[in-house]
Amino acid sequence: MIQIVLSIRDTKAELFLAPFFVPTLGVAYRDIAAEIARGGDQNQLSLFTKDFELWQLGTFDSETGVLDGNAPGGNQFPSKVCDVSALAVPRE
Repeated sequence: MIQIVLSIRDTKAELFLAPFFVPTLGVAYRDIAAEIARGGDQNQLSLFTKDFELWQLGTFDSETGVLDGNAPGGNQFPSKVCDVSALAVPRE
């Protein structure tokens, strides 16, 4: 199975957080939105949502073990997917 390799970039610290693997971007969007909504006084994503970006680092084939950093069309990863603030669900 091909999985997407993603990382959240902290723009204030100017670094990428540990990568994580998801089957689709939709799963990543949902997981990040849930983490933001969880809140808490120690939850950096929730407290400083505008300081973070979601980046794709490549793909990982769990059958062959190949980690690929080449994007389709010959482009290179990492590539910015979105600002994390765009994934925040407004509270009702």
